[in-house]
Amino acid sequence: MADYIRREDLMAAREQAIRVYENANIFNAAAIREDLRPLLDAVVDVPAANITEIIHCKDCAYFHPYPFEPEYGSCKYHLDPDLQWEEKKETDYCSDAERLEDED
Repeated sequence: MADYIRREDLMAAREQAIRVYENANIFNAAAIREDLRPLLDAVVDVPAANITEIIHCKDCAYFHPYPFEPEYGSCKYHLDPDLQWEEKKETDYCSDAERLEDED
């Protein structure tokens, strides 16, 4: 499976690293930013992969685990051909999922 890095996370990590070294008076942050500019411009110019974060059934608002077997449950979004709720495994996922909101 391929690994993907969010561009915003990469740029934030770069800034954090520069600040750490700058606070330690190890180098001139402005000079480092200027030296890194061609690399950072290249990162910004790379086309993004057409991906989206998946939501597994266990994290979906439509999934209702069975009390006797919690790794399985019913999906309240999808109906099977007999108009019954589809049985899903907690590690399944689909494009209709909606993240379960934390109840904090």
